[in-house]
Amino acid sequence: MTDFFVENKYDTRLSGNPVYFTLVDLEIEACLLNGYKTSFSIEIDQKASSSVFVSLLTENKALGIASRLFGDKVDYNQFLRTAAEEFIKDEAKNNPDNIPYSKPVRKFLTDHKNPLKLASMCYFYSQGVKGRFEGLISSSSDLNILWDVDCQKQLFRFSANFEKIIERSFPGLPKQMNRLRKINKRMLKLTNNGITSLVTVNNSVIKYKHNSYTQISKNRYDVTAGKSVAFSYNIKRDEANLQKSNDSLLANIMHSLDSALIHEVTLNIFDKNGFTVSHLHDSLQVHPNYLQETYDELYSIYNSPLFRNLATRIFKTPWINSFPPDHFDDPEEDIKKILDLFNDFEKSKDISFFSNINKLKPNEMYPLED
Repeated sequence: MTDFFVENKYDTRLSGNPVYFTLVDLEIEACLLNGYKTSFSIEIDQKASSSVFVSLLTENKALGIASRLFGDKVDYNQFLRTAAEEFIKDEAKNNPDNIPYSKPVRKFLTDHKNPLKLASMCYFYSQGVKGRFEGLISSSSDLNILWDVDCQKQLFRFSANFEKIIERSFPGLPKQMNRLRKINKRMLKLTNNGITSLVTVNNSVIKYKHNSYTQISKNRYDVTAGKSVAFSYNIKRDEANLQKSNDSLLANIMHSLDSALIHEVTLNIFDKNGFTVSHLHDSLQVHPNYLQETYDELYSIYNSPLFRNLATRIFKTPWINSFPPDHFDDPEEDIKKILDLFNDFEKSKDISFFSNINKLKPNEMYPLED
């Protein structure tokens, strides 16, 4: 190996990322000169992080299995591909009036991993049909695929039906997610101030409000063009944008869980072992000598109470605590409806969800990054 690196020097100027590969080259050289000692970190990256946190929030066991929470070495994208193939076949049989999905579109959706993975991420982050469609178009661009109008219509139709793909892959999940949105929407209307209040798993408080805006359109004379041109600007109103606040709920919850996990990992590892782990979003950079300790800490965190009973801890309990203690002795109809929705959500969770999390294999959930 030493001879190979000495004899095969790579001209990093030819790479797409010369700074990165130059640093790697220098680190390899330093490693060879220092008795194979290195301070270079390796990166481990969580597989399908959005699905992991949605499964922990909803305690949907099918999604937990696909997210490798129970030790199964499975391919999350294969769940989606299988469901997509079944959906396309069923739609051709049950809706013959629709334009059938063309072979290139079917191949794009089921042969590549990123299109469906990106569409599912858009779904988990509450992006609508347009957002999911734009995600598929973005994946197409990455693969240097250009679609004609008919194929774009097929992709848009697929995006509009994507919730059916999620239901086939992870039964009950769409209903669970929609129930959480309904709860939050009723909460926002009841408080009448549009402020969403969340308590993170490490007891930080997040409060936010999305304001509404009014767009003002005007004309001005453009001296350069020699004519009047239109322009517009937005004016913020005090009125809350409840739809935007509701659409951002699940995304903000997932971001808070993601950051809490990274917070716990980095602090606990330093406190217990005295070394530092770096991170970029949900990936971790760690020295090879400390990889096992990092995996041990991840296992410990997922098996701790940190991610148990999330919906209640994150926003049911804080919401209840915002009222006087006697307010629920004879609650009004709107509050009863919210409590009923919470109860329905609790019943939808799989009671055995956490029973097999002790089988979790961190090296499968956080493999070495390519």
